[in-house]
Amino acid sequence: MENNTSDNLFAISYPSPKNSQRNSCNGTTTPEPIDQQNRPEWSNKLEFLMSCISMSVGLGNVWRFPFTAYENGGGAFLIPYIIVLFVIGRPLYYLEMILGQFTSRSSVKIWEISPLFRGIGVGQLVGTTSVVTYYVSLIAITLSYMFASFASELPWAKCEGSWGEHCVDSSAIIAHAGDRNKTVEQAVSSSQIYFLDIVLKEKSQIYDGIGSPDRNKTVEQAVSSSQIYFLME
Repeated sequence: MENNTSDNLFAISYPSPKNSQRNSCNGTTTPEPIDQQNRPEWSNKLEFLMSCISMSVGLGNVWRFPFTAYENGGGAFLIPYIIVLFVIGRPLYYLEMILGQFTSRSSVKIWEISPLFRGIGVGQLVGTTSVVTYYVSLIAITLSYMFASFASELPWAKCEGSWGEHCVDSSAIIAHAGDRNKTVEQAVSSSQIYFLDIVLKEKSQIYDGIGSPDRNKTVEQAVSSSQIYFLME
């Protein structure tokens, strides 16, 4: 009994297609030829290409990668990055894509071919869900700036009276960027204060608590999540 369980765990069985016929004589399932199965296909090559680009280029490439490259040596960072990209990243990318094209199944269902590796698909699902919750917050911040930019005067361009004496208009900071006097070095731009105090509502100390949920950010995150849902549909 234990040997049978072990054999089933390591056995590889191809998923039965939806359009399969059952043999009434011996009860076995006879799959239809692949060309007769009703499998979804890409409308054209451009649709497939754009789908691959959307998987390769994300928000992190535009927002985080330039800073990461600069922080780790600039141009020198690109050499090991490109090596790892072609040695590890691209092969795994094509492996995942080919398996999906071959079986026309999700990252969880595909591992029915071998129950031993089913945890890989579950791990991919958990990891993707975790990343989505992280990037939804970033998209919500982007939406906040987009809505605020419709004002006749950008709210982060000039200091408000309650922002403190060290606040300086962002345009003035740029104009005196080359100065090295103490006043300029201690100045805080209005755009920085707007981001930390108005958008993030950041607390000065950890013991001040995280505060209550912001109504505007809650709505913006709901809009971001809805966009992702309808795009996936």
